[in-house]
Amino acid sequence: MTFIHHQLFGKRRFRLLFVLLTVLVLAAAVAITYFESQSSRGMINNFFDGLWWSVVTVATVGYGDIVPVTTAGRIVGMVLIGVGVPLYLTIFVIVGTTLSESQERFHWRRTVVRLDEIDTKLEEIRKGQQYLVEDGAKKSKK
Repeated sequence: MTFIHHQLFGKRRFRLLFVLLTVLVLAAAVAITYFESQSSRGMINNFFDGLWWSVVTVATVGYGDIVPVTTAGRIVGMVLIGVGVPLYLTIFVIVGTTLSESQERFHWRRTVVRLDEIDTKLEEIRKGQQYLVEDGAKKSKK
């Protein structure tokens, strides 16, 4: 797990997108909490509810248990969906690609090791054949 973690956070693009997404989710949580707590009909009255809504929205889960009722809150939601969802999906594409590349490197390493083993055995067979040929030539000279 730490190897994959190192590979992911070793990529500048991944780190940048991860930080951008985190900042966007936290900013949306603060904004939605502020706008919705101003309304008497608002369902988001504390930061944790705002954070929950923000994470669920950016992950495109959309449970519907908490929804913005103010115009400003809905605008925050549209911005979060429009900007956050592509960021979120791009991060998961990078994760998937990194896992796939890691698996491919693992299989190539195994293939190279196996080819080295086969080369070693083939060389042993060649030496054995050469010995038999030389031994047969010596016997035929006698």
